[in-house]
Amino acid sequence: AACALYTAAVTALFGLYLAAIELASHLRDLKATLTVIGLGVASAMVLCFVYPYAASDVFLYIVRGRVLGIYRQNSLIVPPSTFPTQTYLPFHSEWANRASPYGPLWEWTAAGLARLGDGSLLRSLLAFKALELVCYVGCLVLILAILRTRAQSSATRGLIAFAWNPLILLEIHAMGHNDLYMVLFVLLAVWCWTRERYSWVIVFLFLGGLVKYVPFVLL
Repeated sequence: AACALYTAAVTALFGLYLAAIELASHLRDLKATLTVIGLGVASAMVLCFVYPYAASDVFLYIVRGRVLGIYRQNSLIVPPSTFPTQTYLPFHSEWANRASPYGPLWEWTAAGLARLGDGSLLRSLLAFKALELVCYVGCLVLILAILRTRAQSSATRGLIAFAWNPLILLEIHAMGHNDLYMVLFVLLAVWCWTRERYSWVIVFLFLGGLVKYVPFVLL
């Protein structure tokens, strides 16, 4: 019954999301844009306080960040299970015995966030989610800037496609995944591409690859 209710709720969210995209096809004024951004940011902020019920990744970000930020060991080599702390490992995960699969830029960032939240699991969770909230706002600004350059007539509609996407809102802000940190650099590269600043395209794609390796493919 719980599975059916959850599936129905998520299905309804996607239905409303697609309806919003369709209804926004003729909206181009500033008020509509601010409404999309405001509701998206408000939703993201609320979801930051949701317990990550469907993913353990953010807990692993915390303990891997502690490997580098607290214990001063290379988290690309040393797995978090080397330093077992019940407060920070409230679950059993197969990934706790493995070193980080992410790039060094993410590991340095995670180390700083782990130090910021040191001593409190709640503060640690909120620190990592706050980073994604900042990245979400940055992505909104970049998407709007790109669309106004390349497709101004559908800027509001395109903004909704990202800002109100239930997959992004739930997986990033409720579950705490780190993908938007990488996406922010990819969007910076796209923004530079639209302005023919090709050297900066390479720089930002490289930085994105230092978070997660996928952007290296775009080089």
